[in-house]
Formats: sequence, C-alpha cells, structure tokens
Amino acid sequence: MEIRTSIYIEDTDEFMPISQMGSIREFTMRKDDFLTDGFTNLDGKIVFEGYQIVDFDQSDEIDPLWNYYAQTLLECMESGYGEIYFPNAPIEVKFEKKGKHYLKLTVDDQSLTSEVTTFITAFCEAAGEFMTFRNIVTNGEYTDDLEANLQKLVQIRI
Repeated sequence: MEIRTSIYIEDTDEFMPISQMGSIREFTMRKDDFLTDGFTNLDGKIVFEGYQIVDFDQSDEIDPLWNYYAQTLLECMESGYGEIYFPNAPIEVKFEKKGKHYLKLTVDDQSLTSEVTTFITAFCEAAGEFMTFRNIVTNGEYTDDLEANLQKLVQIRI
C-alpha cells in the first residue's frame, strides 16, 4: 500500500505530488496568502494508491486533512471506530476495526480494507513525508499535533 499527498496548484489548475518540492515551492512564493497567521493555505489530496478513495477533483485544506485522518485513525485504534468530516466539505471519513487484524477506511461511499500494521506503517510514512514537505515550504513555521499522533499510532500498532 502506498499513500501519497498531492497539492493543488491554483494558477495551473493541477495537482502536484509533494515530491515535486521545487515546483510547489515556486507556487507558494507566488501565492500571497500562502502562510497566514501560522497556517498554510494549501489545498490537496491524500490518495491511497491501489485504492483510489478520493477523486482527484475533490481537494481540501491539506494540513487539517492530515490531522483529521491521524486523529480519527488513532481514535479507531483505541475504541474500534472513528469518524470525521473533511475540513471544508461534507465528505465523511470513517475508520473501523474489523476483527483483531483488519481496518476498514471509508471515505464518502468508497472504502478499503487493509491489515492494520500494513496500513499504519504506510500511513505514518506518508504523514512523515508530508511533515517534511511542510517544514521545508513553511521554513518550520507551521506546527500541529500530527507528529504526536503519529508517535501514538506507532506505539499502539499491532
């Protein structure tokens, strides 16, 4: 399983994977309101490779979206179920434990089931890549609870 993050580049109307750091950095330098009061104003997608859950035409604020996913996954690991909505869209996200070793992720009406350890490993790696990307484009000016939530997920992983 591979989980990838793409950023929506407004002036070219395309999504760009965060691996294309140089091009995204150029975009953020052109964007007047890129970093406002410590918050980034970037829309993007989190795509579950092989399980494309979210269409590429539906994006949202990428920083809170990563946080929402991490918090909800952590809640599911602790209680068996977690549910949230995208930050700015009526798109429901649910995590459900299925037995001892499986996890089901549902986004709107699309879903995937994965082995828990496989999913959490891929999730933490992708979130780590996103945090590295974000630290570079914001020069370390953006902070949140994502790293702390990832550390908790790694600790409770089966």
